[in-house]
Amino acid sequence: MKSLEGYNTSSDIRLKENIKATTHGINEFMQINVKDYNYIGDKQYMTGMIAQELYKTIPTAVRAGGDDVKTNY
Repeated sequence: MKSLEGYNTSSDIRLKENIKATTHGINEFMQINVKDYNYIGDKQYMTGMIAQELYKTIPTAVRAGGDDVKTNY
């Protein structure tokens, strides 16, 4: 699998503009499951969310990919 380093860069404040408070409430955020995991082929554990689970609660927080993880994750 190709390097996944680039996944962490899109949350950088330097890449964003028009930042304002969200209209989503605490009930939506309480539905988000935080997980500990490692990427396949990498032993380093991370803390974060599973995109498919987050999409169910706040779809604008992630981009939907395709069925083939190798070509469109």
